[in-house]
Amino acid sequence: MIPAMLPRRALLQGGAAAIGTLALPGVSPARPPRPTEAASAPHPLTGALVSWVVLHHRGVADLRLAHLGPDGRLLGQAATVSVAAPGVQAACRAAQAQAVATAAQAWGSDPAACLVGHGRIADPAGHAIGFAVWMDVA
Repeated sequence: MIPAMLPRRALLQGGAAAIGTLALPGVSPARPPRPTEAASAPHPLTGALVSWVVLHHRGVADLRLAHLGPDGRLLGQAATVSVAAPGVQAACRAAQAQAVATAAQAWGSDPAACLVGHGRIADPAGHAIGFAVWMDVA
């Protein structure tokens, strides 16, 4: 189940350094960003996967997938990618595909066997996790 209130602040804080770099092409941070908890010590998938999508006018979307715990706290960043997305629907489909692939990998499932609906991703073995998308247009 997705928590009643997903703290957007936690999602934004988790990727603030990288987003700042994306907003200023050619400018890199003074020091490399710290690895997230998800990279150093994987958490079992509980709570929700939340995708923050930034759709740029040039047909590119930046996807940042975060893993939130059952209490809504940020546990780590699961993935960050840029994809070609000519519109909002394409960007949301890409975000959903990234979340399904992440969940399937964690569960040892085939992504094609996973079902998505009503804010949840589930596999045939009975694993399930909440899923939501936030969309910003740059």
